[in-house]
Amino acid sequence: MFDIGFLELVIIAVISLVVLGPERLPVAIKTTALWVSKIKRSFQGIRAEIERELNVDEIRREIHNSAVMDELKRTREDLQRTRENLDQDISDMRKSVNTSFDAQTDAQTDAQTDAQTQESKHAEGQSTAVEPDVSPKAASPDTVSQDTVSQDKKPSGHS
Repeated sequence: MFDIGFLELVIIAVISLVVLGPERLPVAIKTTALWVSKIKRSFQGIRAEIERELNVDEIRREIHNSAVMDELKRTREDLQRTRENLDQDISDMRKSVNTSFDAQTDAQTDAQTDAQTQESKHAEGQSTAVEPDVSPKAASPDTVSQDTVSQDKKPSGHS
């Protein structure tokens, strides 16, 4: 309440002792203490009455609840932003995986198509090579191998 140090209290005590004297000083201290306590009680009573009138406790609770609700709202917004960021990251990852999977599938499909095309060309090349050489004079490796196979299948007289 008052900013009085120890030195100031000693000075006040010495002046009081000189002015009042040793006989009246204890009575003066007792009276002063009673007045100070009455003033403190009056201020506390007035303060309690004002607080009751203004419902300070209720206002404090409302302020506290409002602060808690604001904090919860900020936390909810932060969580929502984090969720949206995570959803976006997951979506990006899915797109990346699907893109790489599609690229890999396309590469495999292209490789299979190329292989089938090469096989078709190779088969066409063999069929065109066999068709012009139908004459009995020219023997293609296929005809020679078929003749050799048919000779191998003939039963031999060696049993």
